[in-house]
Amino acid sequence: MHVRGHFREMFMSKTLTGSGSITMKNLNGTSDKDCSCGSWLGHWKKFSKTSTTPKCHVQGCESQAEVGAHVILPNMKNESLRKLNYIAPMCKSHNGQPDTEFKSKPDSFFVSANKALTCGA
Repeated sequence: MHVRGHFREMFMSKTLTGSGSITMKNLNGTSDKDCSCGSWLGHWKKFSKTSTTPKCHVQGCESQAEVGAHVILPNMKNESLRKLNYIAPMCKSHNGQPDTEFKSKPDSFFVSANKALTCGA
């Protein structure tokens, strides 16, 4: 597991990547949250430094990502990282399954949903 970003402690990280598949859990009740990036998928693109829309991060899904889903990473060894909310690109079909755990594609990139650390909005 590799954590990137300017931070004082691990819980202050802006991004997180894994060398393999990571279990992610889709959060319920986040559809009313917004940020100054225009959308949560736009937020993910900005902080992953890409302009292209990726495929859904769910392992085995080849659909184009349509949203930036709010997820937690419940199986992380570090308890602080398990509690953080991240944004992961997903298709609407997978994002529409709240509280469901999925395996991410290998080497998936997660962006912090903490606006104070990222877009400041």
